[in-house]
Amino acid sequence: MQDGASAVCSKREIIKRLWKSYFADPSQWWDYRLYKRNPKAPDFQHKSTKEKLFLDCTRNPRWVQGLLRKKDRQSPPSPWPLPMPENQITDSATVAHHLKPISSGEVSGLMTKDGNSKDEHLVNIQHMEANAPISNYFKSNYHTTEDECNFSAIEDSICILEKHSSSEPSVSTLAKIIDMCRKKKNKDYALRLLAYLKQSGLDHHEILGQDVVGMLVEVGCLSEAQVLFYTLIPRTSHGWNALIRGYINCGDPRQALTLFRNMRGEKELHLHGHTTVLMVKACIALKDVKVGRLIHIDAAKEGFLKNNPSVGNSLLDMYMKCGLLMEAQNLFDMLSSRNVITWTSLIAGYVQNNHGDAALKSFQSMQDSGVTPNAFTFSSVLKACASLKNFTIGMEVHAKMEQEGLLETSQIAGNALIDMYAKCGLVTNAQEVFDLMPTQDVVSWNALITGYTDHGYFKEAIACFERMQATDISPNGITFASCLKACANTQALEKGREIHLAVSKRQLLDDPVLGSSLVDMYVKCGVLHKAKEVFDALSIQDAIAWTSIIWGYVQHEYFQKALVCFRQMRAKGIMPDAVAYSCALKACANAGTTSIGVKLHEEIEARGMLKGELLGNAVVDMYTKFGMLKRACKAFVALPTHNVISWTALLTGYAQSGDIQKVSDIIEKMSIEGITPTPVTSLSILQACSNAGKIEMAFRFLESMSEEYFMIPTLEHYTCVIDLLGRIGQVNRAVELGFRLPVHPNVVMWLAVLGACQRWGHLKLANAIFKQVMTLDESVTSSYVCMSNIYVDAALLEEAVICESIHAATESIKGEAAVGSC
Repeated sequence: MQDGASAVCSKREIIKRLWKSYFADPSQWWDYRLYKRNPKAPDFQHKSTKEKLFLDCTRNPRWVQGLLRKKDRQSPPSPWPLPMPENQITDSATVAHHLKPISSGEVSGLMTKDGNSKDEHLVNIQHMEANAPISNYFKSNYHTTEDECNFSAIEDSICILEKHSSSEPSVSTLAKIIDMCRKKKNKDYALRLLAYLKQSGLDHHEILGQDVVGMLVEVGCLSEAQVLFYTLIPRTSHGWNALIRGYINCGDPRQALTLFRNMRGEKELHLHGHTTVLMVKACIALKDVKVGRLIHIDAAKEGFLKNNPSVGNSLLDMYMKCGLLMEAQNLFDMLSSRNVITWTSLIAGYVQNNHGDAALKSFQSMQDSGVTPNAFTFSSVLKACASLKNFTIGMEVHAKMEQEGLLETSQIAGNALIDMYAKCGLVTNAQEVFDLMPTQDVVSWNALITGYTDHGYFKEAIACFERMQATDISPNGITFASCLKACANTQALEKGREIHLAVSKRQLLDDPVLGSSLVDMYVKCGVLHKAKEVFDALSIQDAIAWTSIIWGYVQHEYFQKALVCFRQMRAKGIMPDAVAYSCALKACANAGTTSIGVKLHEEIEARGMLKGELLGNAVVDMYTKFGMLKRACKAFVALPTHNVISWTALLTGYAQSGDIQKVSDIIEKMSIEGITPTPVTSLSILQACSNAGKIEMAFRFLESMSEEYFMIPTLEHYTCVIDLLGRIGQVNRAVELGFRLPVHPNVVMWLAVLGACQRWGHLKLANAIFKQVMTLDESVTSSYVCMSNIYVDAALLEEAVICESIHAATESIKGEAAVGSC
C-alpha cells in the first residue's frame, strides 16, 4: 500500500512539473484543444519531449484551471497558425495560411490533377490581377478578425494596390488595409501604403487621413504622422489623441505637451477625457506639477471628475508620484466615484512615498467601504507591511489572497508576498510561498535570494542561486549583486569569480551596484589586487566603490594606501559618507598621521556628522591611539550616547598609558550605566592590569568575566594574565596556570612563559616549556633564540651553540621555501 501511495504522489509531482513548464512558456507546447476529435487525445503536447497534458486528469493541480482561464483571456487559442496533430485532416484555409506567396509561374503547381486549387487564396490573387475589381476581391478575401490578421494578407493587399494604382478601391477597403497595417505595427508596410495614398491623392481624405495618422503613430513614424496631421482639414480629437499618445509612448512627453497646447488653441475642439489622461501621464514623466494643476482645473470644468473615473485616477496618481500627498488625499476625498483603481492608486502612492502606516490605514478604509481589492492592491499593501516589518498584517493579507485564489493566478501578488516575508526575516515562510507558486520569474527568485542574504543566510542564498541557474530563468543585476554579497560574507571566492565571469559576458559591468559588489567581494575574500583591478576598470566609480576599496586596504593594514585612495576620492569630487570617514580615521589612527586625523575630525564636525555612533566612536578611538587622551575625553563627552564601543575605546587608551585608576573609574561608570564589557573590553582591562602589575585585580576581573558577565575567557585573556605573572616573577604560578587552562595553549602563550624564564633565570622550567613549544611548532625560531640566551646566562655554551645552529638551519629552510613559492 505504501509503495502504491508513493507512486501516486510521484505521478502528481510529474504532472505538476509539466503544468509549470507549460505556463512558464506556452510557446513550447502544441495546443490541440480546438482540433482534437478523440476525447482520449491530449490537450497539450510538448514540441520537443512529446510529453502530454490532459485537462480532465484527476491529478491536475487545483490552480491549473484558473491560470488557463487567465492565459486564454490574454491570448485566446486560435484555429491557426497552431500546428496540427499527426494524421489530422486540415481545411484549405489553414493550408493557405501556412503557404508563402508565390509567383504567377508557380500557380499551375497549385492545381491538383482534378483541377482544384491547393491554395485558393493565392490563386484568387492571380485571378484578381486579370479580372475582378479590387474592392470585390478584398470583400471576398479579407474579412479577418484582429487575431486572424496576418502579414501575408497585408503583403497581398499592398502588392495589388501598387500594381493596380489606376483602379481605385473603395474607402472602406482602404480603411480596412490601413487598420491591418496599424494592428501589425509594420513600418515598411505603413510607409508603402502611405506612398500609394500620396500618389492617389487620398492621404488628405477627410476620413482616411485621420486613420493614416493613427497608423503612422502605431508603427513609430511620428514625424511623418505630425507632418500629415497638420495638413488635414479638419483635425479631429482622435488625431490629436493619437499623436499625443505616440510622443508619450516614445519617451517625448515635452513634445506631447506642446501638441496639447496647440490642440487647445483650436477652439472648436473640446477637451476629451482620454486626452486629459494622456496629458497627465506626460506631466508625471516630466514631474510638471504646474501644468498638471491646470489640467486638473480644466478637467473639473468639463465635469470629468464626476463622470470619468480614469481622469480622477490619473490625477491622483500624478500628485502621488510628484510627492504631493496632501493634494492627492484632498482630490481623493472630493471624488464622487472611487473604484478599486482609485483606492489602489492612493495606497500605492503612500507606499512609494514611504508612508506605510497611511497606506495600511487607507487599505482598512477601502475594505470598510466595500470595495474588493485586486492583485495590485494586495501587492502595494504587502510592500507597506515589508517596509514596516509588520508581518502580522502581512499574514492577514496572505490569508485573504488565498481565499481569492490570487497565489495561483497573480505573479505580482505572489512575488510581493515572498518579498514581504523575506524583508520581515521570515525566510522559511518566503520559501514556502515560493514553492507553492505555479510559476516563478526572476522577481520571485530575487526576492528569495535577497531575503536570505539580507538576514545572514549566505550559504542558503548561494544554494538558491544555483537552483535558479538550473531553470530557464536568467539572473539579472539584482540577482548577481545579492549573490556577490553572499560570496563576500562566506569568502566563496570561486563562486564569486563565476559570477564575475557571468556579469562580464552579459555586459553588466557598467551597473554601478554590480561594480561595487564585485569590488567588495574581492576585498572581503582578501584578493586586493583583483579588487583594485576591477575598481580601476569601472566606468562609474561611485562612493560605494571607493569606500569598498578603502575599507579593504584598512582591513589588511595597508593604511597609507587607504589614505591615498581617500585623497583620490576627494579629488574626484566625491564626498565621503560615514563609512568612508570611519575607514580614513582608522587608517590615520594606525598610521600615526595625527595632523590628517585632526583635520578629518574638524571636517566631520563641520558637516554635522558626529551625531552618529560610527564616526563618534571612530574619533575617540583615533585620539586614544594617538595618546591624545584629553581630546579623546572631549570627543567622548560630546557623543549623544555612549555604548560599549565608545567606552572600550576610552578605556583602551588609559590602559595603554598605564593609568589603572582611570581604568577602574571607567569600569565603575560602565557598571552604573548598565553596560556589560565585551571580550575586547575585558582584554583591555587585563592589559591595563598587566601594565600596572596588578595581579590580584587581574584575577578578580578574570573571575568576574564568567560569574558576573557570563563570558567564557579566551586563550588571549589567559595569556595576558600569564604574561603578567611572568613579569612580576611568579613564573611557577604562570606555568601552573598554563598547564591547567580550560582551553588548549598555543605557542604565543608558552613563548610568554619562556621569556619569563629567561628574565628570572629558571633554567629547569625553561627546558620544560621549550619542549612544549617544540611539540606545537618546531619552526618557531624565536624559541631557539630565547633558549640560546638562557643557556648563555647559565654558562652552558655548548647547548647555546646547538640552539644557534638549529636556529640558523630553520631560517635557511624558511628562506628556501619562500623562494620556491615566488
